Amino acid sequence: MLEFLFAVEQTIMIPDRGLVLIGGPRTKDIQYKSRLKLVLPDKTEIHTEVWGEGAFENFAIAVDNSIQKQQVPIGTEAWLCD
Repeated sequence: MLEFLFAVEQTIMIPDRGLVLIGGPRTKDIQYKSRLKLVLPDKTEIHTEVWGEGAFENFAIAVDNSIQKQQVPIGTEAWLCD
């Protein structure tokens, strides 16, 4: 089962750490290693895991460091996989 989390509003690449996806208001806590499906605006998909989550009002989720900033355009949908 998939649960929509947010649409990506901003991405930040942290050197030696990975990519952080920032989106809408945080509605729940996400567990480390939770599986995510990223659906890009062109409907292609990237499957990844949560590597960390910031404690902010909006979602701020770090993902697999093999994913580059240019791979995740603004508007990409982040879905939590159960």
